[in-house]
Amino acid sequence: MGKEGDPLLEAAETVRGARHLTAFTGAGISVESGIPPFRGPDGLGNRHDPRMLELSYFRRHPRECWEARGLLKTVIAQNIDSV
Repeated sequence: MGKEGDPLLEAAETVRGARHLTAFTGAGISVESGIPPFRGPDGLGNRHDPRMLELSYFRRHPRECWEARGLLKTVIAQNIDSV
């Protein structure tokens, strides 16, 4: 267990112990957090086929899509064009 009162360590332990995670995000939040933008040079959109985020693709290839998502099971976002 992390140091009591250290919110960052407590959050990390909660994430580490979770079976599933949901991310709530909006435009630009990833960049401010140090995560490359989806369409940027090091972004997820350039490392994975963006079709994997489409519901129709998921229905045809569920195993492939779940393996790419890992612990994160849901992303609720805004201002993401065609994703």
